Amino acid sequence: MVIINKNANNTVIMTLTEKVTLSSPYFLFEFTSDITNSRVVFLASDLSNYNDRYNQFLITETSGTTDFTSGTIEMNPTGTWTYRVFEQTSSSNLDTRLVDNKVPLEIGIVKVKGTETTYDTNSDIDNTFIVNE
Repeated sequence: MVIINKNANNTVIMTLTEKVTLSSPYFLFEFTSDITNSRVVFLASDLSNYNDRYNQFLITETSGTTDFTSGTIEMNPTGTWTYRVFEQTSSSNLDTRLVDNKVPLEIGIVKVKGTETTYDTNSDIDNTFIVNE
């Protein structure tokens, strides 16, 4: 299971190289909320010094400015998400339908922890309900 803390830099370790078919792939991540079915698709660079043993990614979860080509994303709501990782030759493609290998290298669960961004609601609405018997 991958843990992502909100409003933080998150180091994520995976073993993807053993499954790749491309010689120098870029990794495209797709996170899908199990609650809302919303998707976040982004690229993250492999920062591992030993990528034949493991792959290391920096994923920054933010409530500010996102950059989907460098792993800076926003994930709302907190809770459980499903992830899929694809390999591709493109360093900029963010469309899972256009990846080189349609079979995900890995599928798993992401747990998003922390306080999510809240939004103001209209408190002037009358919430009184009348029930006729």
